[in-house]
Amino acid sequence: MDCFAKRLYEIRKESGLSQHAVADMLGIRESSYQNYEYGRTKPKIELLIQLGNIFHVSLDYLCARTNEKKTISKKFSEDIKSILVATLQNERKKKELLQREVAVAVGISTSVYQKYELGQTIPSYASFMDLVEFYKFSIDNVFGN
Repeated sequence: MDCFAKRLYEIRKESGLSQHAVADMLGIRESSYQNYEYGRTKPKIELLIQLGNIFHVSLDYLCARTNEKKTISKKFSEDIKSILVATLQNERKKKELLQREVAVAVGISTSVYQKYELGQTIPSYASFMDLVEFYKFSIDNVFGN
């Protein structure tokens, strides 16, 4: 079981919610949610933010980037696309990198990265986590906590 899946399982158990209840809150099938807990798939960023809001935990904790269990009371911003666009553009410019350089570093095509910066596509969980590691930013800070 990967770190995210294990953390998600533990948080859900601590909350006393069933997989079915969490899936209902997310608006997905229970089997889709189970796949997250079993480590078969990862949620889209939108669902990751909803999970943080449901369980009132930081996204860095939920994604196992920290072991400090930070409880949050303020909801994460759901204006995902514009926040990601601004964050990716700002981080790249701070490092004085070309889009091509970032794309190569995280293992995606330049055209895919350009779509992220233009807000035409939201990265998958894996690509997002690669970008978080590359730029070394806090997921919580990006989405408002």
